[in-house]
Amino acid sequence: MKDKKMLYRLELLDKISEEDRNTILRVVDAFLKEAQLTTTSKKLKA
Repeated sequence: MKDKKMLYRLELLDKISEEDRNTILRVVDAFLKEAQLTTTSKKLKA
C-alpha cells in the first residue's frame, strides 16, 4: 500500500514545474535534517 502512495506522490511531482518541485524537495530536506538532529539529540540524552 505504501508503495502505491509513494508512486502517486512521485507522479504528482513529475507534473509540477521544476521550480515548485525544487521548493518542495528543499522543504522535505529541511524536515529530514531536523528529524535527524532530534533523533541524535534524544540518543545523546539517553
